[in-house]
Amino acid sequence: DDLAQVSWTCTATPDSSCSPSGVDVLWDEATLAPGGQITYLLTGTVEPDATTPLHNAVSIAAPAGIVDPNPANDWASDADTVWYPIFRDGFEGGDSAAWSATSP
Repeated sequence: DDLAQVSWTCTATPDSSCSPSGVDVLWDEATLAPGGQITYLLTGTVEPDATTPLHNAVSIAAPAGIVDPNPANDWASDADTVWYPIFRDGFEGGDSAAWSATSP
C-alpha cells in the first residue's frame, strides 16, 4: 500500500528460469538450478503518506519430493527508511527552480 505503479523484472542464470516481468504484486513460480541465481528488480512510486520503514520479504520453497539441504537460507527481508524531506516536501514535481540544496 506504500508503493504505487509497481512493476518488476526478472533475470536468471543459465538453467534457471522465471517470468520475465510483471506488475503489482511480485508472485512468481521460478526454477532455480543448483548454484543458479535469479534476480528480481521491483520499481514503484512511494506514496506521499507512506509509513516508514518500507518492508520487503522474499522466500523460496523446494517442490514436493525435493529435500532442501539448507532451509535456513530460503528467505530474506529488507527494510528501508522513507526520508520525508525527499518524498514529502512537495518538490518531486513541478518547477525545478523551487528545489534547494540547502536546508531552511
